[in-house]
Amino acid sequence: MRAFLTALVCGLAISIPCQAGFFGIGIRIRKEAAPCSHCGGSQLKKVCRLVSDVKKVTETKYSVEEEEICLPGKSANEERVFEDSCAPGGRRCETVQVPRCGEMYCKKKLKKTTTTVEKPIQKCVVETVCCQCGSICERGHCGQ
Repeated sequence: MRAFLTALVCGLAISIPCQAGFFGIGIRIRKEAAPCSHCGGSQLKKVCRLVSDVKKVTETKYSVEEEEICLPGKSANEERVFEDSCAPGGRRCETVQVPRCGEMYCKKKLKKTTTTVEKPIQKCVVETVCCQCGSICERGHCGQ
């Protein structure tokens, strides 16, 4: 139990100053930048800020279109009699092929649809902040 409490106290003693920026971990203080226009402070640090943004995403959807088609079937042979004055007896007999319908089929066709959708995202942006007054600065010059 004593070892646990010692480790806990030592961990807090190290983590609290680190989070406050005493050891400079995760925070860069720039002294070469122009001083803050609001307070005149020369210590600026860079921090990450979460910003909402919109990302365009291309989505592809597939669907099936169905079309009913009828294919031609076997032709049938029929004998037809025609009136012909040149033929003996005044009639002529011919074999004619008569087309017939076959079976009905369902033709399936794959259709590809591409759409562009805007989706909200969150991204981190680096900003420069004055350590003394807390105003946001851009490239060393403080903004409003």
